[in-house]
Amino acid sequence: MSEELKKKIEDTVKFLGGLKTAALAYSGGVDSTLLLYMLKDAGLEQLIAVTALSKTYPKDDFETVCRHIKKTGVSHVKIKTSETDNSDFIFNSPRRCYYCKKELFEKISEIAREKGILNLIDGSNYDEENDHRPGMEAARELKVISPLRSFRWTKNDIRQASEHLGIEGYGRPQTVCLASRIPYGTPVTENLLKRIGEAERVLNSMGFETVRVRSSGDEARIEVEEKDIEKLVSPETRKHISSKLIELGFKFVSADLEGFRSGKMNRLLDNE
Repeated sequence: MSEELKKKIEDTVKFLGGLKTAALAYSGGVDSTLLLYMLKDAGLEQLIAVTALSKTYPKDDFETVCRHIKKTGVSHVKIKTSETDNSDFIFNSPRRCYYCKKELFEKISEIAREKGILNLIDGSNYDEENDHRPGMEAARELKVISPLRSFRWTKNDIRQASEHLGIEGYGRPQTVCLASRIPYGTPVTENLLKRIGEAERVLNSMGFETVRVRSSGDEARIEVEEKDIEKLVSPETRKHISSKLIELGFKFVSADLEGFRSGKMNRLLDNE
C-alpha cells in the first residue's frame, strides 16, 4: 500500500475520532464497511451502525452486514424503510434516490437524537462527485457527513485499503439498490423488484459476480462484465438462464453486449 494511502487512512481515522459520537448508515457494501472499521479504530465515545431493511436491496446483503457487525462488536440498529409506499419513489423520476435517502436519513437522525448522538455518517465516496446522485441533496439537507468523499477516497482506494486491513469481501461487487435497474418513468413495484432480485441470484449462483438485470417489466436485459459475456451467451448457459428467467415471469431475455457499466440508466438523462 502506498504512503499516500496510509496517510489517507490516518487522516480519516483522526477526523472520525474527533467526532466523539456517530451514527453510520451501514449497508454492508465495501464503502460503508471500510468506514465501520475505521470508526471502530477511531475509538469514539458512542458509535452505532444503522441498517435499513428494505425491499429495494437483495436479502443476501444482510448476511454480510451481520458478519461485519459481529466482528467489530459495534452496536447495531435495524430499521424498516417504506419507500415502496411513497408515491414519489414509485413514480420513478430521475429524483427517485432523493426520496429514498431522505426517509433513511430522517429515520437515522431520529434514532441519533434519542441516543444523544450528534453526527450522521454515510459511505459516499469521491468517485460519486460527478455522477447523477440526487441522494446527496437529501444528505446535505440532513447534514450527513461523508468522510470518504471529503478525504477524496476513490473506489480503488477503498478496495486497496480494505485489503490491507484484512477486511473480508473487499473485492465484492458494489451493493446497489434494485430500483436502479428500472428505467426512469417505469413505476417501481414490489413484484418487479422481487423478480429482478431473484433473476440476479440465478446469475450469481452460476458464477457471475457482477450482474445487473435491467427491466421495465416484461424484458430482462442482462449485463455482466465484459470478460464474462462469452460465457453468458454460450449455448448451454444462455438456454439455462433464459429458461430460469422466463419461469420468473419475464417474457423476453437478452444480453447487453456492451457489458456492465455502472449508472448506465443515467444515459437516458443526457437527452433531457
